[in-house]
Amino acid sequence: MRDYVVSNPLVQELDYPLRLAHERMRLLMDGMRAGLWGSAFFMGLVLAFFASQPWAPGWLVSQSVGMLLCGGVAWAYRRDARNYLHQRRWLILIHAVTLVRAASWGTLGLLIHPEQPLPLIILALSGMLGAMSVTAYTYSLSFSLSATNALIIALPAMLASLPLTAQMDWIKLLGLSGYLVFLMVCTRQVRASTLALIDLRLRAGELAKDRDHALKLARRNGRSKDRFLASVSHDLRTPLTGVLGLAQISLERSRNPQVRDNLGMIRLSCEHLLAIIDDLLDVASIEAGKVSVNPAPFDLAALAHDMQALLGPLARDKELGLTIDHELPPGVRLLSGDAKRLRQVVVNLVGNAIKFTTAGQVQVLLHATGQRLLIRVSDSGQGIADDMIERMFEPFEQASAPGQPGSGLGLAIVRELAQALRGEVRCTATSSAGSVFEFECPCPAVQATEPDTQPGEIWPLHGHVLLVEDDPVSALLAQGMLRKLGLSVTATSQGPLALQQLETCAFDCVLLDGHLPGLSGWEVARRWRAAERERGLPAVPILGTTADPMLSTKQQCLDAGMDDVLTKPYDLEALRGKLARLLSSETMSA
Repeated sequence: MRDYVVSNPLVQELDYPLRLAHERMRLLMDGMRAGLWGSAFFMGLVLAFFASQPWAPGWLVSQSVGMLLCGGVAWAYRRDARNYLHQRRWLILIHAVTLVRAASWGTLGLLIHPEQPLPLIILALSGMLGAMSVTAYTYSLSFSLSATNALIIALPAMLASLPLTAQMDWIKLLGLSGYLVFLMVCTRQVRASTLALIDLRLRAGELAKDRDHALKLARRNGRSKDRFLASVSHDLRTPLTGVLGLAQISLERSRNPQVRDNLGMIRLSCEHLLAIIDDLLDVASIEAGKVSVNPAPFDLAALAHDMQALLGPLARDKELGLTIDHELPPGVRLLSGDAKRLRQVVVNLVGNAIKFTTAGQVQVLLHATGQRLLIRVSDSGQGIADDMIERMFEPFEQASAPGQPGSGLGLAIVRELAQALRGEVRCTATSSAGSVFEFECPCPAVQATEPDTQPGEIWPLHGHVLLVEDDPVSALLAQGMLRKLGLSVTATSQGPLALQQLETCAFDCVLLDGHLPGLSGWEVARRWRAAERERGLPAVPILGTTADPMLSTKQQCLDAGMDDVLTKPYDLEALRGKLARLLSSETMSA
């Protein structure tokens, strides 16, 4: 019965008052069915010890009829899928069938008489009181039904006590009357408690339903936001890849100082726009709990040098001094940590200090103890008001500085990265003496190993690469990089043509864009991997490229059968590093 009611979708769609009424009726039906077991047990006692009594056959027949009626009503209620539409009709039926059984139980009261044997009096009295108690409890949700049944059971014995000529008559009348009153008081209390429990359970179900709906809505909104960010990132990164690549090529070829300065400003503007895009994606990843941390050995001195080269021009543009120092324990050169995330922390903290400093200098200290790394950034800027210090770490919050550029995401990202790196970030500031930001996280020292190549050295590669890229500018840049690495290139812009090339030519590697029009790069990879398995061919390394840096997109590339992923825009070193790992040892020069 319980499973039937819970699984009935029609009941689940009812409004709250109707569901409450339906639940009350369901419990009444359950109570009526449960009472049948008590009746069956008592009938067994009568058959075992008093079957020869003249009243026994008639009483057993009346009980059997009442039990059949109750069982039939309960069965019909269960079979009626729309029983919630006829609550009043079912309540009338319950009254009718239970009154038949109550009258049968009430006839036992006529046996409570001094002339009857004591065992029979005990049986009749226990049957009456037991039936009154059970009906009062099982039908407590309907006080009228409970009171009517109890009264009908007790009434024959009370009437038989009249005209109160013997002491036993007084005892029987007063005892049954008192017990009846006590039973009704308890019934009201049980009814109130049961209704409260029903209400609580139904409201808990409503809350669970609302929670599930809110959770589904949040997940759907989250997926929509991820798709939107991925689409925007791809649409912005694709042209930026071309602009940055062409600017870099022009910088390498031009000898005119003015042209080189202009190209440098173009490159810096594009890199700034890429940084803002990355900040937005980082915030989305952080909110989704998808921040990836990849610890590896890194050179702290090289990190400090790179940051000086990257951030120095920003400070010079504002005529500020910028010093980035590092301190290492004796004999330590390499630390273990996520250099990319640490670089992100330094860029955000130093960029924030430069932004809000109009005169003076910004000082940066990278201090390693052998177990932890402390990044301290201090400036001589305008400082931060006390009430703004905590708010500064919230997304899109900035100090009061009209006209200052930026998305207001830098410090929020630093705080979340601190949690991802198992560290902490703190700020001390005054409204007039500048501010100090400190970032601290575990970065244990590691043993240095000899590098395979010298810094800045690019070893050429050998092999034939199939380039599949639909954007003409990105394709032009990729071909230039591949040829510069010593590779021969066959280029195509469509997925079906790429599959034809793979069928007819032998390639050492495939550089495959995932976002191809029509047949996507992911589907191309899946189809070719399936063809390799069917024909027993050796697997051709596939390097996927995408302008969408979301982790879900990278995983989609790997799931499709690509061996690695390269995010646009990429430079020559990044491309060579990926290809060198994918190509066989015979394709690399010594």
